[in-house]
Amino acid sequence: MAPLCSLRVLLIATLGLLPPGLASADDLATLKQELEAVNAKFVEYLLKRDAKGLGSLYLDNAVLQFQGAPTVEGRSNIEAYWASAVADGIAAVEVRSDRVLQLAPDTAAQIGTYKLTLPGAKGSAPTIVNGKYGAVYQRHAGEWKVILDTGSE
Repeated sequence: MAPLCSLRVLLIATLGLLPPGLASADDLATLKQELEAVNAKFVEYLLKRDAKGLGSLYLDNAVLQFQGAPTVEGRSNIEAYWASAVADGIAAVEVRSDRVLQLAPDTAAQIGTYKLTLPGAKGSAPTIVNGKYGAVYQRHAGEWKVILDTGSE
């Protein structure tokens, strides 16, 4: 029975049909680096107040869902959301990827935490926001793009 089972696993692996939990450690490490590069662009655009840049990280049909805010659908609406959200500036941003999952060859998920430091109003102390996020990515034209972005404080 063991040889037949091993043959099945080899066949499935050869066809690229391994379930996400069986992706190689090297593949997951590469994926994590690629998604962290997207996070780095996200932080860069946030700090620059670049809503167009932020929008470029999303697919046209992406969905944004943050705690306490209405659902935002579509890249242009997501750009408008970010334009409003970053209007007062962001003093600092930290994003930490805690886990990456390969869901399919061109689909991945990431969960992690973030810390935003928002400037205080006229002489008041800055506001610190700590939260958690989850994102689903699809590879489009060779680049990872966000299809679903969620977050909570």
